[in-house]
Amino acid sequence: MKIKDKKTSLATEIIKEQNNKLKIYKILSVILITFIIFLLIILFICRGWKMPNTENLQPFTKENAKYYGKKGGIKSGIVRAERKSIKEQMQLLLSMPVFSQSKTNMLLEAGFDETEINNQLLLTYTIFQKALTGDVKATSLVFKTIQNEDNEKSNAFNDTLNDLFNIWSVEKARKRN
Repeated sequence: MKIKDKKTSLATEIIKEQNNKLKIYKILSVILITFIIFLLIILFICRGWKMPNTENLQPFTKENAKYYGKKGGIKSGIVRAERKSIKEQMQLLLSMPVFSQSKTNMLLEAGFDETEINNQLLLTYTIFQKALTGDVKATSLVFKTIQNEDNEKSNAFNDTLNDLFNIWSVEKARKRN
C-alpha cells in the first residue's frame, strides 16, 4: 500500500508542477503580447504613422501601371502557351486509335467504318449514349456541340436528335405505365 501511495503522490506532484509551468507560460505570453502592442502604439504615435484612408492614398502612376501591366502580360502569355500546349496534346490523344478492343467492337457494331474509329469518335459516341439514357449534362453537351458558330442549330442533325429523344421519352413513358 505504501508503494502505491508514493506513486500516486509522485504523479500528483508532477501534474501540479506541469500545471504551474503552464500558468507561468500563459502569464509570460500575455505579458509579451501586451509589450508588443505597446511598442506598436509607440511607433504609430512617434513616427506619425496614419492608418490608410482616402486622404493619404498615393495615386497610381504611369510607371506603376506600366510595370504591373507588363507583369500581367507576361503571365498571360505563359498561361496562353500552356493552354495551347494542352489543346494540342488533347487533339493528339483524340486522333489516336482506340486502345480497347471491346470499345472498338462496340463502335463497329454501331455501324462505323474501321478506318474512322478513333478516340474522338468513341468519346462522341459514349456522350451520345449517355444522353440517350437521360443524362441531362450529356444532353446539354450534345446540343451545345451541334450548334454552329452563329448559334444557329444545324437543322438536319438537330431534327434527328429531337426525333431520337422523342422516341426515347415515349418508350420510357410506356415502360413506367
